Amino acid sequence: MSPLWRKAPLALVRFPGILAALAVSAVLLALAAASSPMFISSAASSALRDDLGHATVYGAGMRLSQSNFAGFFGPTGGPPLATRDRAAREALGRLPHTGPVVSTVLGSTVVAGRGREMEVRLLARTGAFEHVRKVAGSSGEGVWIADSVASELHVRSGDDLTLAFTNSFFDRRAHRVAVHVDGVYRALWKERETPYWRLLWGDIYPHSADAPPPPEFVLGSERSIRSIARRILASRFELTWEAPLDGRGLTVPQARELNRRFERLRQEISNPATELGSNFACERCAPPAYESLLPTILQQAEDTIGAIRGPADLLSATGSLVALAVVAAAGAFALARRRIEARLLFARGVAPAGYGARAAAEALLPLLLGTAAGIALSRAIVALVGPGPVDGHAVRDGALAALERVPVAAALVGLVAAVLFVREGAAASPRRSRLGRIPWEAPVLALAAFFLERLLAGRGFVGGGSGGVARPSVYLLLFPVFLLAGLSGLATRALRIPLYRAAQREGAARTPAAFLAVRRLAGAQRLALVLVTACALALGIFVYAQTVVSSYSRTVEAKAVLLLGSDVQGTISPNNTLPADFPFPATKVTRLYQGAALSDSARLVDVLAIRPRSFRSVAYWEPAYAEESFGQLLARLHDDQRGPLPVLLAAGGGTDGRQTLQFDSGDLPVDVVGTVRAFPGMSRDLPLVVADFGALDRRLEQLSGSNPLREVSAFTELWVKGNPRAAAHALALSPAHPQPILTVEEARRDPSVTAFTRTFSFLQALGFAAGFLAVAGLLLYLQARQRSRALAYALSRRMGLARPTQALALALELGLMLAAAFALATVISLATARLVLTRIEPLASLSPVPLFSTPVVLLAATLGALLGAVLVGAWLAIRSAERTNVAEVMRLET
Repeated sequence: MSPLWRKAPLALVRFPGILAALAVSAVLLALAAASSPMFISSAASSALRDDLGHATVYGAGMRLSQSNFAGFFGPTGGPPLATRDRAAREALGRLPHTGPVVSTVLGSTVVAGRGREMEVRLLARTGAFEHVRKVAGSSGEGVWIADSVASELHVRSGDDLTLAFTNSFFDRRAHRVAVHVDGVYRALWKERETPYWRLLWGDIYPHSADAPPPPEFVLGSERSIRSIARRILASRFELTWEAPLDGRGLTVPQARELNRRFERLRQEISNPATELGSNFACERCAPPAYESLLPTILQQAEDTIGAIRGPADLLSATGSLVALAVVAAAGAFALARRRIEARLLFARGVAPAGYGARAAAEALLPLLLGTAAGIALSRAIVALVGPGPVDGHAVRDGALAALERVPVAAALVGLVAAVLFVREGAAASPRRSRLGRIPWEAPVLALAAFFLERLLAGRGFVGGGSGGVARPSVYLLLFPVFLLAGLSGLATRALRIPLYRAAQREGAARTPAAFLAVRRLAGAQRLALVLVTACALALGIFVYAQTVVSSYSRTVEAKAVLLLGSDVQGTISPNNTLPADFPFPATKVTRLYQGAALSDSARLVDVLAIRPRSFRSVAYWEPAYAEESFGQLLARLHDDQRGPLPVLLAAGGGTDGRQTLQFDSGDLPVDVVGTVRAFPGMSRDLPLVVADFGALDRRLEQLSGSNPLREVSAFTELWVKGNPRAAAHALALSPAHPQPILTVEEARRDPSVTAFTRTFSFLQALGFAAGFLAVAGLLLYLQARQRSRALAYALSRRMGLARPTQALALALELGLMLAAAFALATVISLATARLVLTRIEPLASLSPVPLFSTPVVLLAATLGALLGAVLVGAWLAIRSAERTNVAEVMRLET
């Protein structure tokens, strides 16, 4: 083995700048490769966690129930209830990722009386007394009743209460029993829904805003409830055992295995021939029933994985291509740094293939070190900012994907070194010269034009059919990358002319530092312009990614709030109101879905009747929705009763002036006094007509038919502004009794929204990684120019040029290049993002008005970071030049 090959593995130790640039490029290459499977796993875990939270731990866990018809009709003919209870607890208790088993005994509806009578229901549930708000009383052997029952029957803690069961066959009161009331608790329907009571939500809360609450529970221990039921012959029980799911840190593979355990348990209990199934076989019992939302949740998680896998893999491949481009640039800069050595080897007859192979071997060590760091960094970043936990298999897959790119990167370094080795040692052939005249930007921009044509043809998204979730297509994700690369290259080529003229013009630079900076840039045009192009591409991807994410986040937020009208929405009975001391701003609206038709086109419209005074402070509004302010628009709804009813029209295609709203009860003349692109509470399907409730109500009362605002087809809603959770809790406890209550947090969990959000969060992470490539390019430029800079530094110092002037000249040289790159990147990427977001990417599917947002603060911080990199780079380069052996450099250059 020749000495050159023996030194190859550690050869780049003598060139720390090249070694660092290759290592940084490998870090970003590994980050792009390894982060994709880790991010997909994290996003799937996040989707699983969100769906588990929505289903609650009780709904997502395993639920086993059986109805017992024993009692009045005689024995069940099967194992005792205690045996069934013990078998169920043991079977569910063995399931992994589940908490302690919760058992429920729900008895029949009985009559409670003490002079007056009302229906109640017997209930025993594990831990029930810890999940009610106690009003009065203390623990004992008796029962607890709701405060509404206590108020109606005039019963207090310590009194006795008579319970009786009416047998429907004999239509008489069969038995009565007196029970001691240990305490009173706040009625559950007055409290907000909690996961613990999920099983009984249908037995707790009213089925509609106008319906009364179901019979209240008489709470007691399991033994006392069974005893009471047996004594009054009300022994029909609904027995339920629940294993709540402990979803902390649960990943999708673990959830799949748990679901298989659920299925095996279900099959075993359903088979009377098994030991476990025999415990649930009886003559007068319903067959065991099972319920778990885990299969549905898993399917939703799988849909999430399918929605983001393609875009994430594509973004990973795109990031890898950008990182490989920097690796190739590192190979090119490495040859520029070692040009004398390359010429000497060429003169000795070293073959290009051999030189390239040695360059690949030299690059292997920094590439491996950078890849190892990149894998660790990917794991740390996804764990730190990822939406959910990462499965171990995903970490392994990510590491393998990153390691697979190491030989590709090394081979690329070798290929670039071999090609440039030939060009450095011999003149290019005429044919090669002709081919070299074709700018590389031409095919890149041609591909960008092709992608644009596909996007304009409606190919921006794939999927979404048959209930699937749409996701960004290859055209949407690659178009900005190719457009940025092509336009950056063309813009950089255009900089050559002013740079050349500035260098040739006498007196163009007024200070020695500026003169040196311009002359150095002109003397190394090719390297400088390559750096500007590479940095413009890297920074352009970064700015584009942050702009897309910022605009998308703003639009998604607007869509979620616009759909509800405000942060919280609850449907109420028309006559219900909020108390004056309600802690959050609120407004009352009445909605008619497809309630009328506009006369100009006979198209159906939704009608929203609002109270303008309170509406303005509660409803969500974006200035982009209309040309006028929100207050001005609402002021136009004032009705002086002298002409047609003033209304606003949202998403109505610009229709204004005198129109007619055609109701079933008659025609109402209206004056469209303002049109808006979007309005709080509007649906996606139909235009919305907005009017003052009082004015509209008066006008409709004057029609010959019934008033549609007073019919059952009208929906009355309360909109509340404030912290969604706190506002929803306050609304649930209010005397308005809204049902259901929707929050903006629930709207954000829409699958189409989360799929895009997670995809573009990955784009944001890769954008940050691409931004760091500018630093790698800066290192390569400094290393490639080290010898000439050291020589120029020594000569200028001999001529009396001070060290601060040298440092300022170098800072100006680097700063001009990075400033040009940042300016090009910002202009091109913002224009590309606006084109994609407002003309191609249908953000209107999320919100009627796409909201473009420029990340101004982030751009300013990026500019500051680049300035810091320039100062640090200049300081390091000056220190390196001061330690350089000038005589050795002059010997090598000659």
